[in-house]
Amino acid sequence: MCPGAVVVAQALDYETVKEYIISIEASDGGIPSLSSKAVVKILIVDANDNRPVFARSNYTAVVREDVVVNTSLLQVLETSVDDLFMTIP
Repeated sequence: MCPGAVVVAQALDYETVKEYIISIEASDGGIPSLSSKAVVKILIVDANDNRPVFARSNYTAVVREDVVVNTSLLQVLETSVDDLFMTIP
């Protein structure tokens, strides 16, 4: 690992923690010792890690045989936790 490297120490989960803010201080070995501070903000981007869920488990449409072509019969709805959070900074 390179000096000054910031690494992932545990699994990330966007739905739990969306960002990390860490303070860093570096100092030299001189006399007098000089130092500097910085703040690092790490934004977590959501991954597609949750299955979509249908609003219902079964859908039924009753349609006459002479229905006009391209007639909409029903709308199937699904949601995913990922869809609610999916953003790219």
